[in-house]
Amino acid sequence: MEYHCPNCKSENIQKVEIIYKSGTSNTSISTSAYIPGSWNHKTGFTSGRTVYGGGVSSSQTLLAKRFAPPSRRIPRVGLSLLMMVVIFCTIVWCGVLVYVTTQFGHHMDPRLNTMEIHQRVKKDIIQMIEWLIIPIVISIFCQKRIKVTQQWNLTVYPQLYDEWLKSWVCHKCGYVFQNDSE
Repeated sequence: MEYHCPNCKSENIQKVEIIYKSGTSNTSISTSAYIPGSWNHKTGFTSGRTVYGGGVSSSQTLLAKRFAPPSRRIPRVGLSLLMMVVIFCTIVWCGVLVYVTTQFGHHMDPRLNTMEIHQRVKKDIIQMIEWLIIPIVISIFCQKRIKVTQQWNLTVYPQLYDEWLKSWVCHKCGYVFQNDSE
């Protein structure tokens, strides 16, 4: 089967997957060095030690960067988790306030009667609800964004990746096309 560019009819074409793979290199570097022991007049002879080091390097041609495969979206869960912690702490704090007010209200202020203590508890609960509104709204928004991202990764990403696998590029005119006969 002979492939050619549908734009200029050139046979100088290549799959974008091959362009990406041949233009991308990942290198892992590791090293070790032995440091010999030495004599110390206070402690005597100290033993030597081995020091290890290393790293990872990645390089890419501009053409490989241009024809990189689509990437998955990463759900951002940090803000959502922070809001969950804020919600939890607010509920605990207000629970402590309600408990202290109901159990020790007479001891804090002997002039309070039971009705006034219940009004303070009601005020504390209303204040807790007010404090919780913003973190709950932010948390709901974050959870919705996480679900949208996960849904995109399950539905849109596979289609984009499949299109990328079928894509070819002409090195003569630069035209990018898909060959569905594969």
